[in-house]
Amino acid sequence: MNYRINALLTLTAALSIAYECQAANEIALKGRYEFRTDTQSQDMLGGLVCFYPGPDSAKILPRSPADKRLAWFCFKNKDESKKLLNIPEQFKGKNCGISGQAALKVVNYVSYNGEGDGVDTAVLVAVTEKSALRKLACKE
Repeated sequence: MNYRINALLTLTAALSIAYECQAANEIALKGRYEFRTDTQSQDMLGGLVCFYPGPDSAKILPRSPADKRLAWFCFKNKDESKKLLNIPEQFKGKNCGISGQAALKVVNYVSYNGEGDGVDTAVLVAVTEKSALRKLACKE
């Protein structure tokens, strides 16, 4: 009996770790994007632009119902996403990045459910609306 319980717990744990949500279809979202230039963010995210969908958009992301993490992801197509969002190569003044609001379309959304520093990712294919860029203050 004890063997069955251990086997079931092991199988359940393996399935929850291996569960990966993906969506190849196009998804239209609204929310906030950020490109951070501080050393810690660059080390963690490798210079990727990230997106924080608004509450309504977060509900349509293909994520496991058991996933209670904050809904956010980074764009895998680093150079193209910067171009589509008009993020300049260099910023003037003292700041640690750029942020703005946008309505956009992504494909190939992949939810990261492993352990460690991985993040959900998607490919940005179009920006239908965007606000003016806002500089992000540095965290001291």
